[in-house]
Amino acid sequence: MSTVDMPRTDKQSESAPGKHHVSGTEHHPVWLRAALFGGVALAGILAMNAIAALRKDPPVRAEEELVLRASGMVVERTNFQTRLRGYGTVQSRRETDILPQVSGRVVWTHPNLKNGGIIPEGEVLLRIDESDYQIAVEQAEADVLASEAEIEQLRRENESNERRLTISKRMLNVANRDFDRMRALVEDDGVESASALDSAISRVAQEEDKVTNIEMAIRMYPARLSAAEARLKTSQARREQAKLDLGRTEVKAPFKARIVSESVDLGQYVTPASRVLRVADDTILEIPVSVDSTEAAKWLRFSENRPSQGWFSADEDALVRIEWTGVREGIVCTGKIARISEYNRETRTFHLIVEVTEENARDNLSGLTLTAGMFCNIEIEGRVAEGVIVLPREAVDSQGNVLVSDEERMKTVPVKVARYERDLALVSEGLEPGDIVLTTKPGKVIDGVKLDVKLTNRETAEVEG
Repeated sequence: MSTVDMPRTDKQSESAPGKHHVSGTEHHPVWLRAALFGGVALAGILAMNAIAALRKDPPVRAEEELVLRASGMVVERTNFQTRLRGYGTVQSRRETDILPQVSGRVVWTHPNLKNGGIIPEGEVLLRIDESDYQIAVEQAEADVLASEAEIEQLRRENESNERRLTISKRMLNVANRDFDRMRALVEDDGVESASALDSAISRVAQEEDKVTNIEMAIRMYPARLSAAEARLKTSQARREQAKLDLGRTEVKAPFKARIVSESVDLGQYVTPASRVLRVADDTILEIPVSVDSTEAAKWLRFSENRPSQGWFSADEDALVRIEWTGVREGIVCTGKIARISEYNRETRTFHLIVEVTEENARDNLSGLTLTAGMFCNIEIEGRVAEGVIVLPREAVDSQGNVLVSDEERMKTVPVKVARYERDLALVSEGLEPGDIVLTTKPGKVIDGVKLDVKLTNRETAEVEG
């Protein structure tokens, strides 16, 4: 294609000499700029492709299987000593009021006669003025002596009367013979006068009267003796009563007594109606405990030697653990079941009486002693659960299932729990020795999931989910 020269205009020709003017269009043509831009873009694309060719795709990994880490235990069957639990308040075996048996003024009191004081059995608690009672004893003693003397006199009189009766009967016989002889002399021979016969008759009458009086006295002797002996017994009874009253001026402790309350002072006048003391016997403490009848029937040990009336009793050899929880380091001691006091059909509970002797009431570590009024936890040895598997209680869910590791995979197994004992569950059925039981629930419960079990011998174990 030929180039055509365009005619120059006047303005172009009129440019000032010596200056050369060049426009932008004339210096960078459009085609040149397009070529530059295209080259840069092409270079970028080639560079990106080169970089992409150098990068390698990561290898494709297979999806990992979920593995739960958990704690567990290998189970075995064992015999477990069960314990029945309850609560009770300690009380003294007996508590009684002390009332004087005689009246009088208090002249002496025991130094320990104050609330909480301990006074051994048989020691004098207080003394009442004994003067009047000593006089009464002496008077009664004199009456006894008088009655005994009266009886002795009656016996001697009776012995004398028996001797006199013998003599009087002889004299009566003599008088009768004289009378017969005198009568014969008067009536047959006329030798004696009638007056002599009258004298003989009078003598016979006198002797008969003597015999009659003596016989009457002898017949009355048993009655008089019985009356005298009765008076003697009465006097002796009065003497004994006087001695008892004298002895009762000393009020003694009926047992090893703890003073619960006292309201007596020196010089105070007391009567048999005066309530001066209240004492308690702490040599044996009693704790009433209520136990659910269903639990007791299944686990409480009963005595084989039942009374003939058919009432049953708990085994006295069953050890009872008693703990007072009033302080952090409480009192721990032992006792025994004394008896079953009653069955409450409304609450369906047995009421047991636990006894604690004075020797067993003291805690060896703290030195404290059980005291009436303390509220205690009670644990009673029950029957032995034979051949059970002991698990932490939380290992069994509310439906009675446990989780086991079966070939390192989770499996839910239903079990039969014979008894729950505090934080333990006694499993009788559903598990076999050697099974691995998860001791607590993991975060996820999925049968068949793979497990990593850490074995532990602790009763409770933490589970990591």
